[in-house]
Amino acid sequence: MTGTIFTKTFGDGVSFKQALVYSALVLIPVVLFAVIAKSIPNFLGITLAVRTEYLKGFFLVFSHIWVCGMAPVLLSAFSCSGLISKEVEDRTLLILITKPVKRWSIIFEKFLGFLLSSLVLQTLVIFSSIYVWASMLGLGPGSIASLIKLLPLLLLYSMLVFFVFGALTLGISVISLSRSKAAFIVFLLGIITFFAFPQFRAGLIAAGAYEGHIVGMADVGFDLGNILVEMIDLAGIELIPPAQAIIGQFSGAYLVPSSFLKVDYESGIIEQSLDRFLIRSPVFSFIKWILVALALFSIAATIFRTRDVT
Repeated sequence: MTGTIFTKTFGDGVSFKQALVYSALVLIPVVLFAVIAKSIPNFLGITLAVRTEYLKGFFLVFSHIWVCGMAPVLLSAFSCSGLISKEVEDRTLLILITKPVKRWSIIFEKFLGFLLSSLVLQTLVIFSSIYVWASMLGLGPGSIASLIKLLPLLLLYSMLVFFVFGALTLGISVISLSRSKAAFIVFLLGIITFFAFPQFRAGLIAAGAYEGHIVGMADVGFDLGNILVEMIDLAGIELIPPAQAIIGQFSGAYLVPSSFLKVDYESGIIEQSLDRFLIRSPVFSFIKWILVALALFSIAATIFRTRDVT
């Protein structure tokens, strides 16, 4: 039985239907963004080098928010919510636990199958997103190559999102044995993380109710942005100031001035980089959420191992 559960879960995760639905979910906003970019006056008339730098910056922004952010949350919510609860609802778990396989092995193989199938799908959608932007916005081979170089960085970031939100979904679904409840809760948390909470973060910081408070420690959006920006810096990628400002607005990883960009008013020059908002180190952010995900998975495995599912 060892490996069979993993193979089945992985196969379901990379099925043609799953790949088609996830690709469509991710690529429709990517296409819309490219259409909007093309409609900007003189955008296609600027030099290819400048256009590439802007598109690389905004591709990283869009990846943080959607391609490698909210979209993986949605896939985690849909897939992990059914890893155990669907087996209970379909009455197939009773058959599965009668086999010579330990319960912890069942949940481990299912979660590993989810993670590896997600890696395959995420590689597909990142490549596809790059192709869509390149074809619609007239990028040359050199520009495409510079975007493809972002793939390892974006995959690592994506897998962190899958790991954290997948473990969270799995934990909720094992506790509740409700696929719809787990999926809805994680979907709602994703909306809060990437879209809702950023509207209040600056006000909480200004009011002194963020740093040193539980709301700041629990801000997964900041930690994800903090980690991504550090990865970008370590890769030697220089984000254009507007891209830094947008990432700062959504994650809080940069200090965004009221003028949006940092301007030296004496010389009238836009400075090339915003200041980082480092209330905690990127390493701490990474370790914290890895440990949280491991704790959630351990809780789910412990509950599943002792739970009566008859």
